[in-house]
This record gives sequence, C-alpha cells and structure tokens, in this order.
Amino acid sequence: MPARHLTLLAPALRPHADCGALPARLPALETLLGRADRRDTGRGGREARLFALFDAPPDAEHDPPVASVTYTADTGHPPPGPCLRADPVHLLPDRDQLVLLDAASLDLRETEARDLVAELNAVYAADGWRFEAPNPQRWYLHLPQQPRLKTWPLSAVNGQPIGQRLPGGEQGKAWHGIMNEIQMLLHTSGVNRQREAEGRLAVSSLWFWGGGEVPLLPAPRWTQVWSGDPVASGLARLAGVAHGPVPADAPAWLSQLGEGGEHLLVLDSLDSALQQGGGEAWWTALQAFERQWIEPLLAALRDRRLDSLSLDDAEGHNHRLTRRGLRRWWRRRRPLTSPHHG
Repeated sequence: MPARHLTLLAPALRPHADCGALPARLPALETLLGRADRRDTGRGGREARLFALFDAPPDAEHDPPVASVTYTADTGHPPPGPCLRADPVHLLPDRDQLVLLDAASLDLRETEARDLVAELNAVYAADGWRFEAPNPQRWYLHLPQQPRLKTWPLSAVNGQPIGQRLPGGEQGKAWHGIMNEIQMLLHTSGVNRQREAEGRLAVSSLWFWGGGEVPLLPAPRWTQVWSGDPVASGLARLAGVAHGPVPADAPAWLSQLGEGGEHLLVLDSLDSALQQGGGEAWWTALQAFERQWIEPLLAALRDRRLDSLSLDDAEGHNHRLTRRGLRRWWRRRRPLTSPHHG
C-alpha cells in the first residue's frame, strides 16, 4: 500500500496569556510532542505558514498575496487585476485607543454587505476602484495598480488596538487618510443606522491587507487538502489540488482516505474557540482535539493505517512523528507549555 502522510496545521495550539494554566494533562498530545522530531519553520502566522506549505513562502518585504488567493476560493477564479482584502470591521473605543473586532462579531447579512459595497462604489468608482463582497465577511477592493503597502493580517489584529498596526510602506500614510474617509462614509450609512437601531454593531471601518500578485505555485506535493480556511482552499485551487471540508474527526477522515499520498488538514477549532470564547472555550476545544484527533491518529500510526503525522502550530514549530518515533518510550511526555519538544 502506498505511504500515507498527514500534516495537521492547528493554529492556536499553544496556550496564550489569557488561557491561564492548563487544568489537566493531555497524554496523547504530550506523547506526540515528546517523541516527535521537532523542526523550526521560521516565520509564524497562519497565512505565511500556509503559503510555505505550498512551497511559495512570502518574503519579509512583501505581504503574502492573501487577497488574490481567497478571492479565488470565494469566486472560483483569480481576480481580474490588483486587489486588496477590504474586510468589514468594528472599531471599539477603549480608553485612548481603538480595538478592532472582525466580521465574526458583526453577523453581517448578505443584503447589508451588498448595500454597503454599493454605497462605497458610488463614491470611489470615478477613481477606478471597485469594492466587491462575494462573502459577507470577506470584501475586496479591485484597483488599477497594486498599492505599495506593508499590512497586518486581520487575524493578527482582531481584538487588538490598531494604532501600531495600521498599513505601512511607501504609501502607508496616504492609506491612513483613505481609511479615515471611509470611516466617515460608513458612519453616515443608512445600513449602519439600522443596525445600531437593532442593537447591533456598526460596520465602522474596513481593514485593508493582503495585496500582491496571484502566486505562481510549483508542482503540488499534496494529494488532497482538507480545510474550511479560504487561504488553504484558494491555494489548493490555484495548485490544482483536490480539496474538501474537514471531516468531523480523525476516524471520519481515515475512512475517507484513499490509497495514500501527502495530505494537508487545516483545523480551525482551537483558533475559533480562542477568538470567540476566550481561554475556557479554548481549553474545551483542546480537550476535544486530543480526544477526536490526536488519540485516533496515534492509534492509526501504531496499526499502520498512517505512516507519519506532522503537527504544525503555525507559530514556527513543526513536530513530525513516524511509527518508529512513536516507539521512543524513553522520551518523556512533555506538557504543552514546555518550551522545547523533541
């Protein structure tokens, strides 16, 4: 039987400051981390890591071209020209700063997104700009030329003050003015007045990020990609790789596995729990991750249904475990908070 290899990308695998001390041990995960071969992967961050996994790592001087990739996932085809992500957000005043809340906090309806985009296009069409919202949570700005910007990924800004994370680069200051202008336009929108009358958060700004050309990807190494992440889905589509949703758990995934190959699975449950529910929700999700994924995947390694398992935390660390490595009984289990594994 051809070899079967799984790379499992699990953002927010490690506890953050607001998660507190772990209330219990995680034997299966600790076994994996203790007996695996560890490799430092360099630059962290979900988007940068996904590009690297498709052998197209972005350089430090430029943003990963997230907009063109997720546009491909959202529409089925690459954008017609230069574009930026222009995601709807709410800016929450907190003392003397503004904290960003992403679209997951907005519960934005398709009709609201369509109407807000139409209002923006009525103002900016004369400049050759076109806003588009193929997904209520992911908006795009199509431009005549790619702006010279260095931006922050939305995932790195959500829940954080924006003051030190505004667009930089050669045209950064000009875009600060554009953002302020758009905030004033959104403030007067009838859509936002109605949302506020209903007790819902206004779309008070747009977050611009992720510009760049459509990436040229090398021959794919992945047999299939399993993900609900639009960056992963877009990269898979651009690379010509089969892709589908994440199964309910590892046994369900194993039952769908073909004869072999290299598989990439992006699991968002930990990151989603942390973003939406904080430390307690993250701990509950981590226990489910142990039970539903790590325990059955280690069992699959033992009984030869899987030949290797790589666990990537999207923060610069990859842990690869083979069947032979699983027999390293002399390596102690280590808690998730341990600074070094393997």
